[in-house]
Amino acid sequence: MKYLIAFVITICTVQLNAQLYFHGSFVIVAICQDGILIGSDSRVSFNSPEDEGKNYTVNAQKVIGYFDDFQKIFPLKNCAYVSVGPAILGDKFMAYYLDTINKLMPNTINVTTAYDYINSTISTKFPEGWRPFMSLKIFIAGYFNNMPCIKAFVNGIAQPTAWRYGFYTSDNRSSFKAVYNRNLTCQQMKLLMDLCIKQLPTEINEQTIIGGKSYFLEITPKNEFIWLDGALPQPQPKNFQQLYKLYHSNKIKMTFVPPIPENKVKFEAMLDSTIASLKKIKK
Repeated sequence: MKYLIAFVITICTVQLNAQLYFHGSFVIVAICQDGILIGSDSRVSFNSPEDEGKNYTVNAQKVIGYFDDFQKIFPLKNCAYVSVGPAILGDKFMAYYLDTINKLMPNTINVTTAYDYINSTISTKFPEGWRPFMSLKIFIAGYFNNMPCIKAFVNGIAQPTAWRYGFYTSDNRSSFKAVYNRNLTCQQMKLLMDLCIKQLPTEINEQTIIGGKSYFLEITPKNEFIWLDGALPQPQPKNFQQLYKLYHSNKIKMTFVPPIPENKVKFEAMLDSTIASLKKIKK
């Protein structure tokens, strides 16, 4: 059995005035009897620059707010991608980069070569996002030569590949490693994943970082993708400008932690300042 024991919540740095830091949280990827299942929570938390921790970590007690139904799992052409770490690379969310890369990606790219292609494309076409990209914890799953495969990368370093059997989880404090069973179907595995995802934030007292509805993507042996219980709501923000519009049109519901009025004002001021900085950069 292979499982990942390192857990890192990272943040990105970029030269913007009053940049907000957004963080992804918890994912599980497992090989099942009839396919591969990827599960994730959907919460993205945010904090201010002065609360940045050592080595790009963030203290859960320093989070000023969060929102849910954020996409962390991305079907690509012949595999699927999920990551934990900074939700913003440069000034754009991961959805922007992966949507763009998936359109450019040749059909010959598969689960064994996808990471190198994504890494190369970001470093050459989107250099402003490469540094935070290299701090991500990334999992890529799919079938290759009729075999299920999970590739994992932490800070750009490849981890042991899971072939035919095994799983990866982004937090070794999860109880999933005690219940994993390769003989379960994806539907059966989903129940265990969902339970583990829901239990973890309470067990480790990180409810502001991990939470929201859980989402699950099944990958069949033909590399077909099936969202179990439905896909994520749209639209998903791809940059700060879209986040700004979705927030002010009440299409994204932000939850602020106490003191709520102060943190709401703080968030809106930093978001306004970031938008103003982006306008200056474009000029």
